[in-house]
Amino acid sequence: MGMRPALSLHRSWCFIGLAGLVCALVSAQSTSPAAAQPTPVDLRGRITAGAGHTCAIASDDAVWCWGDNTYLQLGVAASVVAETSPNPVAVSGTLRATQLSAGNNHTCALHVDASVWCWGDNTFGGLGRAGIESADPLRVELGSNVVAIAAGGNSSCAVLTTDEVKCWGANTSGQLGNNSTTSSATPVVVSKVPAEFRVTQLEMG
Repeated sequence: MGMRPALSLHRSWCFIGLAGLVCALVSAQSTSPAAAQPTPVDLRGRITAGAGHTCAIASDDAVWCWGDNTYLQLGVAASVVAETSPNPVAVSGTLRATQLSAGNNHTCALHVDASVWCWGDNTFGGLGRAGIESADPLRVELGSNVVAIAAGGNSSCAVLTTDEVKCWGANTSGQLGNNSTTSSATPVVVSKVPAEFRVTQLEMG
């Protein structure tokens, strides 16, 4: 019998480096006849990393996080995880998500019902409302259903079904795109997006 074709087996690895938390999907080749062909999984939007924490969506759409919890960015109270957790912990509540995106110390999730929920650091309003940090996911009032989200630094954005893009949080460098440098805990519409443009995906630095 001939040798079976090599199979590509995938695993995700995370480590703390000079640039912060680094995660990668790596593959290894196997020629073992007993090795089973892995089922392809689309991980786009289902795993995200912030400055020191990582979150992922499980097969049942529940959200789990691990790493730094200084700002409650793991979605659990300090009484549960005081500072850090090397093991994944379930985010508080009954959140079920289809997409995740993390900023430095906060995380946002696109819920299965097309709403947006955020938790963690709220120093600049990155949770979409005024107040302090929160371990409990807080709903962001956007006025319409959402199709895509992104978070970066201390800001977050969402693409609405109306084709509008709304952003909230830190705006010291104009990252909210509303012709201002004033931070906003209330989502604001990104201005001057050409009417013929249809935004389908977001990325934030």
